[in-house]
Amino acid sequence: MSESMYPPFPYSLYERCDGLGVLAFKFFESPHPEATPLVMVHGLTSTGLVDWLPLAFGLAETRPVLIFDNRNMGKSVPHSPSAKDAFKMSDLAKDVIELVEVAATCLFICKVP
Repeated sequence: MSESMYPPFPYSLYERCDGLGVLAFKFFESPHPEATPLVMVHGLTSTGLVDWLPLAFGLAETRPVLIFDNRNMGKSVPHSPSAKDAFKMSDLAKDVIELVEVAATCLFICKVP
């Protein structure tokens, strides 16, 4: 998929707790907020905000959906050039946990669009 296939769309940025970059994410609210939320994680050679976008729009009709770009990919940016290589797979797992917590906070407290 290519970002040029879609019109510009809003997304949020989250500065990582360890200071090693900023993660780009989009949370889709649903007309069924009581449904179990879905977190869509992309592979290491793709970008979540682009690749998951069409599917996330459809799935959000039935449940809340969170998509994001892993660190150093897509709209997510490293804190510094040396940060590109400063992570392990376990760090990517921590990113998912942090983003779920951020999305939950925004959904229930901030109501960020």
